[in-house]
Amino acid sequence: VRLRQGDLALAEQRFTAATTRAPENYDALTGAGLVAWRKGDLAAARRAFVTVLAVAPGDSTAKQYLERIPVPVDAAQLPGRPR
Repeated sequence: VRLRQGDLALAEQRFTAATTRAPENYDALTGAGLVAWRKGDLAAARRAFVTVLAVAPGDSTAKQYLERIPVPVDAAQLPGRPR
């Protein structure tokens, strides 16, 4: 509810508390990912959504948001590049 009302700080507190009590609570993990997304913290959003998919592989929300988060590519990891 707090997330829908735009209270990101309180929503983040509640999702963090929920995932601390139950680390595999995919509803709370999804909420944490959505808060991070709205705050512009794409690294935290990615971590949350990847964890959601580890717990609930078919979760469409996590898949949808992960597809929208760009993956930075380190040039040193590209084939044919010196390491």
